[in-house]
Amino acid sequence: MLLLGAAAAMVLVCGAGMLLFVIGLGGAARQVAVEQKVQEDNATAAAKQAKLDADKDKGTAPATMTREEFMRVIDRKTEKEIIALLGRPESTDLHSDGSTWRYMHRTVDSISGKTDYSVHIRFVDGVVNSVTF
Repeated sequence: MLLLGAAAAMVLVCGAGMLLFVIGLGGAARQVAVEQKVQEDNATAAAKQAKLDADKDKGTAPATMTREEFMRVIDRKTEKEIIALLGRPESTDLHSDGSTWRYMHRTVDSISGKTDYSVHIRFVDGVVNSVTF
């Protein structure tokens, strides 16, 4: 039981982030404020999901696939094609004969079933040369 000023209220958690208030005298305004906060939180979550969905449609959202699938998708692709498929990398390193790009949480080890922390794509002369998980 929470005491809110001169009024008392009991909070019951109903699941899925919903709260049920049994309001004492003068608590209607507090109930409205809590309901508005829940609606704002739901709207924020929906907006974040919509952005992820839009990014995925543009090919810039992280997509998780097995290592084998990843290798087939990027085999002999150019840097420009990789950006179109995977979006921009999280980091890059330049070498005398090319570059290495790092993507985070994009692949799954098909044996362990665990998501790899990162995958490194090495380019030589602008084309995928090797991949390290």
